[in-house]
Amino acid sequence: GILVPLFMLALEFKPKHAIALSNFTILGGSIANTLANLRRKHPHRDGPLIDWDLILAMEPLTIFGAVFGSLLSKILPNFVLTTMLVIILALIGQRTLTKGWSMFREESR
Repeated sequence: GILVPLFMLALEFKPKHAIALSNFTILGGSIANTLANLRRKHPHRDGPLIDWDLILAMEPLTIFGAVFGSLLSKILPNFVLTTMLVIILALIGQRTLTKGWSMFREESR
């Protein structure tokens, strides 16, 4: 989402460095959240808060995406990466605004 553009605009990183730092930042946050929620119980069912079966199902595709993205970032020039990041950020922003507007209209009734 927002980390790559933030690193590029605020810290003036090149796209390749911003993507790598974003991935490392997300890894650190994920480790911290896992440690914080490791012993917590689910509020509505008997079991842990973390659904380990879901993680096992999703992780292979996540790893594939990370490896594929890493290969693309090594092959593609910076302007192509920047263009792709702008397009992705615009699509995510449009989807967020549409959902937010929909929720606002629904809550304003």
